[in-house]
Amino acid sequence: MGPFDHAGRIDKLPLLITILILFTLTLTLVLTRLILLIRHHTPFHFDDYLILLATLFLIGGVSLLLTFIDEMYLFEAVLFASPLPALPSNWIAQGYDYHERAVGVMIVTWAVIVSVKMSFLAFFRRLIRSVEGMRWLWWTAAGFNGVVGGYGFSVYVASCPVFGNPRIFQCTTSVPLRAAVGYSLAQMVLDVVGDLLIIAIPIKLILAIKISPKKEIYLTLSLCLTVILIIVTIIRASGLVNKGKLDTTWEIFWQIMSAEIGIMIATATTFRALFVARDAEKGVASKAKQTPGSTSSRTLTKKKPSEKSYEEEVEAGSHLADLPPPQNAVLPPQRTVLPGVHTSIEGRSSRRGSRQGDEFGAFDVSPTHAILAEYEREDRISEENLAPNTIAVRREVWSSSETLSVPLVDEMGM
Repeated sequence: MGPFDHAGRIDKLPLLITILILFTLTLTLVLTRLILLIRHHTPFHFDDYLILLATLFLIGGVSLLLTFIDEMYLFEAVLFASPLPALPSNWIAQGYDYHERAVGVMIVTWAVIVSVKMSFLAFFRRLIRSVEGMRWLWWTAAGFNGVVGGYGFSVYVASCPVFGNPRIFQCTTSVPLRAAVGYSLAQMVLDVVGDLLIIAIPIKLILAIKISPKKEIYLTLSLCLTVILIIVTIIRASGLVNKGKLDTTWEIFWQIMSAEIGIMIATATTFRALFVARDAEKGVASKAKQTPGSTSSRTLTKKKPSEKSYEEEVEAGSHLADLPPPQNAVLPPQRTVLPGVHTSIEGRSSRRGSRQGDEFGAFDVSPTHAILAEYEREDRISEENLAPNTIAVRREVWSSSETLSVPLVDEMGM
């Protein structure tokens, strides 16, 4: 315990415990969310990357706070302690260092808040793609929050634009105090308005489409958490001034709280989306099991080949295996070219004539052509297995100009 740990409205130990507990909870939720995304093979979207970016900013902000928390309470003692305790000899140099790092923490934690807002907008963008009349509201919220985000970054420098100078102690009192409070209050009011615009998107979405009561509860819970974030911002604004001076410790504490709660809200929204998606997958799977003839329940059985041979074969001393054609199932009729059949008798050693069926390679092969080509391929295999003096009757496939509506046959029965 240091001599200045009780100098502010929030003691040092409770401040650290509160920030670190919420920080640990936030990291746990983010890591759990990542595990769920990876486990369910859910693709990462832009809002997911924004949440990860916000988490990195939060880690940087909390880490930076821990490096100067003693100087922060020293500065609190200089401003608010009565009577003034004994100060170290280098307290002015520590004040300079504290001011620079405090500005850094507020900028980094504000980046967390902006990233969370944009992750909400990116998430809602995916939800409203098919809903009429929602784009104008989304663009309004996105544009407004973008402008407020840029203004918020400038506030922390504009409220006290001096560094390494004794005038930094004047920024918390008198005329500079009014300017600093004015900048900060304007930022917080605009921040609340931006949150309300973001909340308006799911509210309008609930009113525009019909969803189940269970999903309404999830959305309502998300809205309630966002309302909590607005309440935290109002608390931060209401306590900026203490005893006529700017209380930077109060502002830093509640801004870190807003950043941590914001990430948890965004993570909870993702949990809801994953849960709803998982329910939908279960519903589809159960329907597939219950629906006869569905893809998941269909089993393909090999049908026995037809006993009737389509090929007339003459052998001199050996017997060729039958080559059964595809059979049974009928596909929708197609208007196609009816190929002719040209029968010829060849010896094993005779010179083959030209096969007009080979000309099919120059055309788009229809299902009928594919079946006939398969016949011819099997015919060639059978012919190659003949003895040298074997004579086989073979059918040559050739193109005809006649057209018919031919029922096509598919072995798989589809």
